Order: sequence, then C-alpha cells, then structure tokens
Amino acid sequence: MRLLFTVGTAAVRDDLLNYAAALAYYFLFSLSPLMLLIAALAGALHLSSAVHGVGADLSRSLPYSTAQFLRHQLRSLLAGPHGALLSLGTALTLYSASQGFAGLIAALNRAYEVPETRPYWRVELLALGLTLSAGILIVVALAALLLGRRLIAMLTGPGGFSPALAAAWPLLRWCVVAGFFILAIALLFHTAPNLKHSGRGLWPAALTTFAIWIVISIGLAVYVDHFANFNAVYGTLGAVIVLMLWFYLLALALLLGAELHGELRRRAGLPREPKQPVKA
Repeated sequence: MRLLFTVGTAAVRDDLLNYAAALAYYFLFSLSPLMLLIAALAGALHLSSAVHGVGADLSRSLPYSTAQFLRHQLRSLLAGPHGALLSLGTALTLYSASQGFAGLIAALNRAYEVPETRPYWRVELLALGLTLSAGILIVVALAALLLGRRLIAMLTGPGGFSPALAAAWPLLRWCVVAGFFILAIALLFHTAPNLKHSGRGLWPAALTTFAIWIVISIGLAVYVDHFANFNAVYGTLGAVIVLMLWFYLLALALLLGAELHGELRRRAGLPREPKQPVKA
C-alpha cells in the first residue's frame, strides 16, 4: 500500500494527468498513420485475414461504438493498395505516427524525472524507430496467431493427436497477444526515457501496466455500453470521444507504470541518471 501511495503522490507531483491528456491527443492524431503502417505490413506479408480477425475481437474488450469505428478504419485501409509502404508517402506516414511516440518520450522523461539531454535529431530518430518497432511487433504477433491457428488445424485434423489444443487455443492466442504487449511495454520503458541503467524492476512494471490496461479497457467498455450514452450527447462524434477517453486512460496507465518503475529503481538504490550528461 505504501508503494501505491508513493506512486500516486509522485504522479500528482509530476502532473501526469495533464501529460496523459496531451498524449491522448497525440495518440489520436497518430492512429490513422500507424494503422496504415500496420495494414501495409500485414498486406505485404499476406496477414490481412489475421488483422480482420483481431479487428473483430476488439468488441470484446472495447466499447461497441469505438470497436466499430476501429474495425471500419482497418477494413478501409486493408482494402487499399498495400504498396504504400514502399512509396514516398511512407516517410510522411512514419513521421506523422511518430509524433505520438515523441510526445510519449517527453512524458516518460517527466515520469522518471530526468532531463532530456539527447540531441533533437536523436529523439526524432528514436520516435521513428519506436513507431516502426510497434508496427512490426503487432504484425509479428498477428503472424504468430495466424501460424498458431494453422498449426492447431494440422494437429487436430485427420490423424491429429491432440484435440485438447483446439479447446485451449482461444486462451493460448490471448496469451501470445499479452506476451507481445508486455514485451513492447518493457522495451518502451527501457529505450524511450533518457534514463541510464533502466533494467531494474522493468518486468514487474510492464506486467502491472498491461494488467491496468486490461482492467481499464474492460471497465470502460462495460460503462459505455451499459451506463453511458455518448452518442446521445456528442452525436456522431461519440465514438471518437470514447476513443479519446480510452487513449487518455491508457496513457495514464502507461505513465503510472513508468512511475512504478522509477520507484522500484529508487528503492533499489539506482540513481536517476540521464544517458548523456547535462551540458553546463
């Protein structure tokens, strides 16, 4: 309890509520370019069916209107040409999507209470790398799901020897997705902030952040679908407003996870030392 109180106090002191609101805007602004990148990668690797399958599963953990909005965006992007990844517009797409990660880097520096001493160009390259890495991780997770489904079909087909795998697959596939998301959060905490020696306490913080994400997503879906009617208040913008609220809560959970990681490092006696010394 004392750890949670310390993390909450630090979050208020570091003004993470306002940083989460700014990140929600950046995430919404970066959503379409990032989805375009994922659709292009999935199309190039012939994984469009897997993307459609995951898009259909969104309604299980998101408000219905938001899930429908995201599914419509995915369907439109997957129906377009997949060669966009190799075009000149790729650079603009990556740059637009990376602005969300650039804002996240600044917010994580605030959560870890370290100054930004890296050159501007290095931070921009890091944001681009994180954007591309996020797209690749998502596509690799989709590939694992698709290949896993085919493997289960082979094992449970004629002459198959393990029908129990077919029954366990709905759970196993979500374990695969969870594993990739936890890995992505850990990599983000390790590489994004200007923090030296960031490995201690990394995995507990990443696992806690992912658990908070799941609780927030399910709780928001239940609240919006059964107790609130955003469409009646905001009209056709209701789905976007709910999506913005979801982004805000996810950003806040991510920043709280960073605060938890920073506190675990402090209790381990590790200094908050930037990767590059502050210039006099």
